[in-house]
Amino acid sequence: AFVGKTSWGINWMTMLPEESPAEDSENERRTAGEFPDALLNYKDLGYTATLLGSEKIEGTDCHKIKLEKKTELIEGKELPSTEYYYLDKESNVPVMMESEILSGEDKGKISQTKFSDYQEVNGVYFPFSATSGLKDGESQTIQFEKIEVNPTVDDSIFTFPKK
Repeated sequence: AFVGKTSWGINWMTMLPEESPAEDSENERRTAGEFPDALLNYKDLGYTATLLGSEKIEGTDCHKIKLEKKTELIEGKELPSTEYYYLDKESNVPVMMESEILSGEDKGKISQTKFSDYQEVNGVYFPFSATSGLKDGESQTIQFEKIEVNPTVDDSIFTFPKK
């Protein structure tokens, strides 16, 4: 479980469930096996990863990897879904991930997430800070206060409230 707050101080663990449009639900089903990250088990998912070379990201030497995933259903059309990962050459942890936005008002722009403040939890390194937004545009940072591995979670939090 992740416990954190947005830069606006909103505790996102208290958000109520809501139904998604059918197309969004279909795309979520297609990517369900990606948790916690598609790059970790890309072969099992049938995705293709290609090393594109090296780049420096904010002073860090990184491997650049192109990850070709399943297509996404956008406005009734199947569109290619590709992500680019930048992994620190020394530690092999993700420093940044980018992908093209396929729909909505930001269609065609690049979504960018930068990961930092890595800390060890139960023998695994997790980024305790993630900054997401548009490349060269506005962004929002989520700072995690605590990460628990395999906590006990009450199933009732996954039940839709009665109307």
